[in-house]
Amino acid sequence: MGDMSWLSHLVTTGAKEELTDFLKDKGFRKPKFAAEQFLKAQEEIERDGMKKKEKELNDGEPTTADEHNNKWLKENK
Repeated sequence: MGDMSWLSHLVTTGAKEELTDFLKDKGFRKPKFAAEQFLKAQEEIERDGMKKKEKELNDGEPTTADEHNNKWLKENK
């Protein structure tokens, strides 16, 4: 697996220790800090994506469990 793919995998899975080790091996001066920043950015990306999805579905209103389940069932038919 390429370095960028592995970096992406570590960040998206939240593997902080492995990410820190990977960044240390790549020559980062402060690998622990860099790992924290990568993970923080991933959290923001996920949070923004969820907000965008909610906005698209309900014009800003949170989705109820029933609405979510009904939509999921329709998509998987």
